[in-house]
Amino acid sequence: MQKEGFTPSRLALADYPISWGHMDYMRHVNNVQYLRFFESARINAFNDWEKEALDTQQFMSGVGIGPIMRSCELAWRYPMRYPDTISVAYKVSWIGEDRFGLKGIIISHNARKVAARIDEVLVTVNYDDGGTYKVQVPEPWQQILNNSLEENKPYVEQ
Repeated sequence: MQKEGFTPSRLALADYPISWGHMDYMRHVNNVQYLRFFESARINAFNDWEKEALDTQQFMSGVGIGPIMRSCELAWRYPMRYPDTISVAYKVSWIGEDRFGLKGIIISHNARKVAARIDEVLVTVNYDDGGTYKVQVPEPWQQILNNSLEENKPYVEQ
């Protein structure tokens, strides 16, 4: 995990229990659940990062300028089963003028290894204009994302 820049002590979703309802007919965690785990972790990370963005609008409110998922590439590496517990780590991988990349991993506590990896591209849009036009990442968020990128520090739940 270290070579990817993730540290298990810095998590966006920590010690999350897998429930029976997460499994599918094949008796492993349904593939769509992995996307939901990553979504919950990403929202946790943004909510925490937003606390650093003083004097700005709510970046995650769906009003004004905010991010929208452009694409994601998910790689399943290990079929998890109930019972298990997971943790999810996120980090900023790159920053552009109107978009940025995030990488994440899901760690299975039972298997003690990475169960899935995700590579996401988020674009900033103006939701007040219908969310169809790309806009520059707001300055406070550029700084927050740059700090995270430079420090290579994924989000840590407080």
